[in-house]
Amino acid sequence: QTEIVEEKIFDALTKRKTPRDFYDLYIIMRKGMLSLEQKKKLAGIKDSVIANAKQINFKTELGALLPVDQQGIIRDFLATFERELNNQLSGI
Repeated sequence: QTEIVEEKIFDALTKRKTPRDFYDLYIIMRKGMLSLEQKKKLAGIKDSVIANAKQINFKTELGALLPVDQQGIIRDFLATFERELNNQLSGI
């Protein structure tokens, strides 16, 4: 699990930057899969992650990929993602 999270956060989000990578990070955060060390590393790249996320139209990019029951998440995904990121990193 740790390796998957590491790859998703620190490789995918800094190199590939695909909509699915941001969505996967959101799910990882919601499921409480980040270790304290990973949260600290993520805090170090938070501003660039958010800046990169702002360049993506998540509704267009993820709409065809997600099941109907998850479509609501992407309606305002940037705000939802940023709120979860801030929650995860508060107090770090």
